[in-house]
Amino acid sequence: MTYTVYGLRLKGEVGAKYVGQTAKPIGARLRIHVSEAKAYGGWNPTRFQAWLRANPGQVEAFPISQHDTREAAVAGERAAVEMCIALGHDLLQRSLTVAARKRVLEMAA
Repeated sequence: MTYTVYGLRLKGEVGAKYVGQTAKPIGARLRIHVSEAKAYGGWNPTRFQAWLRANPGQVEAFPISQHDTREAAVAGERAAVEMCIALGHDLLQRSLTVAARKRVLEMAA
């Protein structure tokens, strides 16, 4: 099975707003994210859900890397999150790696 680390961004933009990993086609995974944002966001949506809702039809998925195992994909996802933060992308992840959180705090100081 092949796993893909992917990013989500607004069409025409360079910076990622979200990084994930999946065994599904990335277009299908985007549709799941959008569906879940509509169904489960309720009155208190996450920043990610609010962003998806505010930009209907404007979000695109793009591949970052591919891996042969789930473990490698998880490591690839963490590396991609840290790379995006280092590049200044405003990620909407609810959870970031410890190293990524430290970089965000250092950049804000």
